[in-house]
Amino acid sequence: MLITLQGADLFPWQQEVYRSYIEDDFKTYILNTSRQIGKSLLISQLVLHSAINNEKVIVGVVSLTYKQTKLIYNSISEILANTPLLASDNKSELEIKLVNGSSIKFLSIQNYDAIRGHTFEYLFCDEAAYYPPNVYQQVLQPTTLARGRKTVLCSTPRGINYFYDLYMRGMDQDDKTTISFKYDFTANPFFNLDEIEAIRKQLPDGIFRAEYLGEFSENSSVFGNVKDVCIHHGYPTPSGNLFCGIDVGLFHDYAVASIFDANGNLVAFYRSKTGSINKLNSELEEFLNKYKPTKTLIELNNVGVSVYEHLQPRVRGVEGFKTTAVSKPDLINQLQNSIEDKRIKLLHQQFIPEIYDELVNFTFNYSEKTRAIQYSALPGKHDDIVISLALANKIFVEANFSIKPKIKVRFG
Repeated sequence: MLITLQGADLFPWQQEVYRSYIEDDFKTYILNTSRQIGKSLLISQLVLHSAINNEKVIVGVVSLTYKQTKLIYNSISEILANTPLLASDNKSELEIKLVNGSSIKFLSIQNYDAIRGHTFEYLFCDEAAYYPPNVYQQVLQPTTLARGRKTVLCSTPRGINYFYDLYMRGMDQDDKTTISFKYDFTANPFFNLDEIEAIRKQLPDGIFRAEYLGEFSENSSVFGNVKDVCIHHGYPTPSGNLFCGIDVGLFHDYAVASIFDANGNLVAFYRSKTGSINKLNSELEEFLNKYKPTKTLIELNNVGVSVYEHLQPRVRGVEGFKTTAVSKPDLINQLQNSIEDKRIKLLHQQFIPEIYDELVNFTFNYSEKTRAIQYSALPGKHDDIVISLALANKIFVEANFSIKPKIKVRFG
């Protein structure tokens, strides 16, 4: 019996890639795409085509996070449900088996060690530019070496990394194994231009160009030119007033305290995951009494309130700061400006690599409901250092760069 399954209606750009995938002999497809233009739908259709039209093959679908993995799994699971094509659907293992002996396995890069040892005929990698360094080359690519037929890597750009190298290889007409495609936000005919303009106004130019125009740039992360400010191989001698920012964590997150001097140099740094509020209070009190900053800002999250209540009566200049949907973007934007203008100088990535790592792995989401940018760390990463630096930077900037009102002098 012949079984047919009606596919989705595709945009012209999706049709172009789909046709090439079916008709051409390229082994690797690199899709450099804007956000929100329908790449997840295209991936689901390519996955279905690969599994349905080939017997006894294993199709791997790898996403950046478990949540994203589950979204693609759910869309494919719903399509196959109640069809004679489906043999079994394991919702806990995220694996779908078809009656032709083929299977589709959905995996997350958050646990990439669990991917080692798999063998795929077809491999799909979503948000590939955001994978940790060397994970594609050392973990994912080897899964296709034995029986691999086609691999698709789809992502928005993120700096100059391996995804950029693969994209440029696919642009080389002499390379017969790899082909690259690029589509910006205009590839989606239903994109709201007013919404795009709202996003453009909120994002640094480098990020907007990467996320919505598909342009590769070293400045395509939230904090551009991080290397230019991570220069000190040791703590400089403090000069002038000192300014401290503290982000509080106990178990899952770190507690971080950062101190800038009057010249914008990071002159002291504390980072610990104590698991004890009493121990944390004691260590932070000792840290602040050692350096005696003029002013200290503590983020008033749940644990931060307790730390603030302990330190405020004991240490000079301690104040609280509540991060909200309004105050956090302003805080991050201020840190962006200080890094871009090189107002602050941090420690070299070889000295304390965690500082550099958090800055380059800080990202954002755009809320269509509120039309606002929401900042956060990449999945599996921390943002404690970023928030600590941002709080210390806020005080530093206000003390040194804020416009002060003129004083009117009266005579008589």
